[in-house]
Amino acid sequence: CGIACHLDKLYDDRAAVGSTIVEMLNSLDLRGPDSAGVALYAPGGRHDVAREGGYWNGDVPFGYRRIDQRTLELDPKQAKRVQFAFQKYASELCTDGEIARMINDQGYRTKNKTGEAPFAKDSVRGLLTNPFYTGVVRYKGEIFPGRHPAII
Repeated sequence: CGIACHLDKLYDDRAAVGSTIVEMLNSLDLRGPDSAGVALYAPGGRHDVAREGGYWNGDVPFGYRRIDQRTLELDPKQAKRVQFAFQKYASELCTDGEIARMINDQGYRTKNKTGEAPFAKDSVRGLLTNPFYTGVVRYKGEIFPGRHPAII
């Protein structure tokens, strides 16, 4: 449970309403120890994070693990499976389903908000088409250099 403030337009802090909103937001310590459930969503926020190479999505891509809210590092074992998937696809012309079976047979599972699940052909397709693995961040069609290490 947390607080989410969505700003759909910029408020003029000289106007009464704008001043009240700015005052309210300033009273929230967004960097304090109790602020884990507080998020401020403003226009350009995610774009700014992407432009700086950061990560904002909830689900961490397979092959990485979260260091902090905006930073990821390699998970060495999973990263080898990502490289394996790309190698199999490129060199042996395996189908997405065959690659999913191989990764599952090695005991790996995808993870998301609902838990773990076996790889499916669609999750392998998502992995193989995700530019994130090349060390970049994509946001609304724009590509930015990422702060995370590339796997391929």
